[in-house]
Amino acid sequence: MRHVAYDAEDETLSDFLARLSSDMSHVGLLTVPFAELHDAGCRRVLETVERGIGWTRRDASLRAWACASDVHGLRALDLSSNQLTSFVHSGLCAAMDRNGTLTTLELQGNELVVRSLRAAAGRSWDAERKTASRSSGRLRAQTAPPAGAPSI
Repeated sequence: MRHVAYDAEDETLSDFLARLSSDMSHVGLLTVPFAELHDAGCRRVLETVERGIGWTRRDASLRAWACASDVHGLRALDLSSNQLTSFVHSGLCAAMDRNGTLTTLELQGNELVVRSLRAAAGRSWDAERKTASRSSGRLRAQTAPPAGAPSI
């Protein structure tokens, strides 16, 4: 697994994204701290990662498989101190929803609104419940969010 880092003092975001998209093989850790990405820049980084390696589907049967050492995919992402304000507009919700290999996400030092995460988490739980109901072929009773999950 390779570690790729972005240093805003040494290269532009466009140059970093070009370098990143040219060789995403075996990238397991991506650090982009203190880059003042804001939501739009974060979305650009996440879209580049998705085009480069794609996301492993977030499927319960694949979770153990995704943690195996021979499976490639982004496992850790550090976006600390980038002035992110929205989980949705930054692309984080979509990336987390589609990524089965990501196990660590560092976000400290951002201005993310907890309400945004609660709303996104609520949509995610609703989507999982609807998918589970459709896949079983029968209507299931709605269940509460997992224990310890934020209430909306």
